[in-house]
Amino acid sequence: MPSARTAPSPSSPALLGHPRPSAWSPGTCCSAPAPEIQKSKNLARRHSQMIIDENQKVHSELDCKMQDLELKSKKLDELAVRSESDRRNLEKEKEKITLKEKTTTKLFLHNTHVRPLW
Repeated sequence: MPSARTAPSPSSPALLGHPRPSAWSPGTCCSAPAPEIQKSKNLARRHSQMIIDENQKVHSELDCKMQDLELKSKKLDELAVRSESDRRNLEKEKEKITLKEKTTTKLFLHNTHVRPLW
């Protein structure tokens, strides 16, 4: 009589050098995570949250510095406009003074030539 046993499959744990555990059943290996795995997941979660928090802090600091730079840039632009206006006003004043000097010099020269010295 032929035996009812069949040959083990090529991927059977016994053929791969790993004996099959006696109490093994398909749902027992992955039903609940081992404490080490849970501990590792919690550690990874905390580390990820620390990175996220640090990123948010740095982003906030960057926004603050950008606003500060924009404010300083506006002030510099205002100073530049004011300086340009002041420069133009000084140029006008110089022109007025130069014109007065020329006029005064002409009047002085004209008056000194017209009068007799006696």
